[in-house]
Amino acid sequence: LREGLLNAFRVMDAARRHAVPKLLFSSSSVVYGQPSTFPTPEGYGPLLPESIYGASKLSVEAFLSGFAHCYGIRTYLYRFANIIGPFMTHGVIYDFFEKLRRDPSRLEVLGDGRQAKSYLRSEDCVAGMMFIRDHAAEPVNVFNLGARDRISVQEIAERVVAVHGGRARIEYTGGERGWVGDVPRQLLDITRANGSDGPRAVHARRRSTG
Repeated sequence: LREGLLNAFRVMDAARRHAVPKLLFSSSSVVYGQPSTFPTPEGYGPLLPESIYGASKLSVEAFLSGFAHCYGIRTYLYRFANIIGPFMTHGVIYDFFEKLRRDPSRLEVLGDGRQAKSYLRSEDCVAGMMFIRDHAAEPVNVFNLGARDRISVQEIAERVVAVHGGRARIEYTGGERGWVGDVPRQLLDITRANGSDGPRAVHARRRSTG
């Protein structure tokens, strides 16, 4: 709560006091919970996050909307897919390489490997954010940023093992979810972000994860 909502609220309040015209927020696809519609559009609801992290992101979105309408601060809410790129410190790809570094003979995969999500390179994500900031002009601007398709955890594991020499055996812990609060399937509708009112900054997932 302190690292999410409370710190974000301090930023909002400082922006109000200093007449900052725009605020950009890195939200997440986890605000949708496990949706029943794929690809999932920005207008999907109800928004029922399945983790504390997701609830925190959604809470910040709500406060930003309030600040936008009460104080005239134009707000940009970016709901990210999985963002990957240099200097990663966490995430499935990072975790797989770290596990193989510790034990090159086996790769443990949380869940059954059928979890499937979309991935976006960090530079494409930033390009999309900046384009939307410069061109979208509503009081509150909500955009999904992701890829047009998704890739399974099993396929990622197989690719990482191949890059690592192809000798490690892949072992699955089982179950639909990798952990409590995990959203096993995610695919965002990026029509707005990739259409006439948004940037063409989204690339296929095989470019991102290849």
